[in-house]
Amino acid sequence: MIESGYRSGNHIIESRNDVNEKDPVDLVTIAVGQLLWNLLLDRKLSTSGNVNWLILKREYPLLSSVTPQKLTELLMVIRSIVILDEEIDDRVEQVLADYNGEVLDVRRNLTDELYRLSPARFHAHVADFNDNLSYCMQTTRGFPANPKMLTADEWEQEIARFEKAVKEKLDSCHIQVQSSFLRTVKTVAQPAHVDYSWKVLSERADELWLAFFPLTTQGMILQLWPPHRSQGLLVFIPLGKMLLVPSDTIHGGGFRTFSIQKQGSHGAQITQTDECDKENVYVGNMRYHLYIATHGKSLPKFAQNVYTVKGDKRRELSQVCTNAPGVNEKNSLLMRTLFE
Repeated sequence: MIESGYRSGNHIIESRNDVNEKDPVDLVTIAVGQLLWNLLLDRKLSTSGNVNWLILKREYPLLSSVTPQKLTELLMVIRSIVILDEEIDDRVEQVLADYNGEVLDVRRNLTDELYRLSPARFHAHVADFNDNLSYCMQTTRGFPANPKMLTADEWEQEIARFEKAVKEKLDSCHIQVQSSFLRTVKTVAQPAHVDYSWKVLSERADELWLAFFPLTTQGMILQLWPPHRSQGLLVFIPLGKMLLVPSDTIHGGGFRTFSIQKQGSHGAQITQTDECDKENVYVGNMRYHLYIATHGKSLPKFAQNVYTVKGDKRRELSQVCTNAPGVNEKNSLLMRTLFE
């Protein structure tokens, strides 16, 4: 029996009777997978190496609710996502080298205030393929004005600290920023794309960058493809971290995860809510997307998602950029366990 009241996403698992023999990913399996994911984020489980299941099962009895084979499968699925925090995941350095990316720390004062400034309702959706993605592009360059909790001086200081860190990381004395709020209504993986026309990227890729960081404890997940356009890689950006990548990086979003939960006694989960969680409900991995121009250059007038191969508008990038394992399958362990 599983402890009464164990909460997994919107489900409460009360007993083994919830197991559906015909469903390869039943509620118990989902609960165990989410437990493993949270253990990784809590640094109670490593992202590589062997696991002492005997010790873990004593502390988290729920892990005994699935077969050893299923437990191994779940662990492989969860570990396939790179967590962009070097204290958690030892693959970060190699991933950043492969994609010429950078990870920066983002102060909680900044993310909290941006969350407060985010719109209660989104009226625009990403065109083409992803009406599950809502966004709100800022009408002016830079960050939103008129902070809600911080004073104007405090807000200016937070922005100045942030911009200083970005300038140092990108080795640029001057930057120009355009920003957008994003959230996901439901999980539909966004096809591989770039954020500018190939003409702009051919001329200005070296001076333009993209950045992504979450505004809630849900964090955010992004799919990246290497320059040679092979299989995608899922990366998780936790609250307090920002990913910087060159503007010609092929990428895709569209993922909505369950809430991050802290582990209580015997594996019971305690949902971690955000300080100003809008109506205390899931907020669709609310995040901030930045377009950055460096070295005193101005941003292009328009950013536009381009889904076709450079030099061939008849061929989609998704034809040469395959999704990470499990992303294409709605009922895969990956999609059923982590995404809604």
